[in-house]
Amino acid sequence: MKRLMITAVALVALVGAQPAPTASDKTVAVAITRVGFVPKSVTLATGDTVMWMNSDTVNHQVVSQQAALASPILKPGETYSFAFTKAGRFTVLDALDGKFPKLTVVVKAPPATLTLDASAAAVGYGGPVTLSGKLSSGRADVRIDVLGQQCGQSAAKRIGSVTTSTGGVFTYAANPAKTAIYNARSGAVRSTGVTVKVRPRVVLSKIRTRKFRIRVYAAESLVGHGVLFRRYVAAQRKWLTVKTVLPRVQTSAATPLPGTVVSSVSFGVRLRAGFRVRAVMTNDAAAPCYIAASSATIRS
Repeated sequence: MKRLMITAVALVALVGAQPAPTASDKTVAVAITRVGFVPKSVTLATGDTVMWMNSDTVNHQVVSQQAALASPILKPGETYSFAFTKAGRFTVLDALDGKFPKLTVVVKAPPATLTLDASAAAVGYGGPVTLSGKLSSGRADVRIDVLGQQCGQSAAKRIGSVTTSTGGVFTYAANPAKTAIYNARSGAVRSTGVTVKVRPRVVLSKIRTRKFRIRVYAAESLVGHGVLFRRYVAAQRKWLTVKTVLPRVQTSAATPLPGTVVSSVSFGVRLRAGFRVRAVMTNDAAAPCYIAASSATIRS
């Protein structure tokens, strides 16, 4: 009895103030009766609270060294509440009665979750994007499969695997060829999808006076997709469309990504030298697998 009392006092010093339960946590009532705890065992989720009520005619004190739990001495009719914030199996005793039947508290860990984010919402064709996430368990050396579903694909496919580092975090470098949705998976746990949009690479070059070439780099042919040839009007501080052209020629290239398709067109335009010009492909023209893109500015 004396040893139990000393242990209870030590636990009181360790416990301190308990965190307030959140709105989603529940409270389970346990009665302390003449014959023992009722019920004899309870199962909780992390964050749930047990409220003991002394329904006996003598004093009791609930303690659990595993859970760092120690109530004050409870007189008949008094209550005490404790929130279990860690998963595990805990034995609760009566510090005032070494023969009092034990209470078993089983606290289940929350279901594992997996997060995923992208370093950019949109990238240029051939450009990298870093996917990063975290496994809620915080374990290191856990395999994470990275899934990608590119525009035009009917389902997601595994594009690579990485392992978690300290704290359960991971990163993966991707080079989307088209707008894509990425997911991360660890066993049966899967993250929500993150979308990365892709801009085709548009290159405008001057062949000679009043003669230009536009090349559009993508993972599919964009022949027939309109490209706007624009010049900058300094007096109005805006870009004006001079001509709309349609790429007509399709060739292949190994860069910036394998399987690149180059859609190009050469054209003439009545425009004197010296103007700032550029080529623009709008969202509508780039759809469905790409978004708007523009070339670098050159001089006519």
